[in-house]
Amino acid sequence: MKSISNKINGDIPWISDPCYKDAPLKPVSCFRRSFFCKTTGCATLQITALGLFEAFIDDKSITDELFTPGWCDYRKRIEYRTYQFEITEGEHTFDILLAAGWYAGVISGQNKRRPELLVHLILPDGEIIDSGNAWRCPVTDQFAIVIFMKVNTMMNVKSGRTGMNLI
Repeated sequence: MKSISNKINGDIPWISDPCYKDAPLKPVSCFRRSFFCKTTGCATLQITALGLFEAFIDDKSITDELFTPGWCDYRKRIEYRTYQFEITEGEHTFDILLAAGWYAGVISGQNKRRPELLVHLILPDGEIIDSGNAWRCPVTDQFAIVIFMKVNTMMNVKSGRTGMNLI
């Protein structure tokens, strides 16, 4: 299996929210992709972001980690995560929340940057879903993530969906 580290250098495209707006409170983008899994088994997700992400399969978070992928010096490296989880045969929904985090937030001093996401999901039958595939992104600018010292507030993005854009 090729690592996502090969893909960071350009094998698959990074994606970002086409509706992302620069504002004092940065919006949280939600990327959505439906897919059909042909067989039950172990799936492997390799994922990273220029920003912070949380990934869900069928509205269930795939990890209990917070502030992923973590802070790093983005000029030198990009941290990524690998998760393995069981998935059943059938139709599924894959959602990823993406926030500015340390990359594009006020803390970095680089708040004009746009958060980006790189995804590589390998299903049990070998099918690959990555950030080069068609994703949908809700049209909303009413939610934000705020990281200040030990305060983290993420409002429910799903309840504010007003439409979807294909990206």
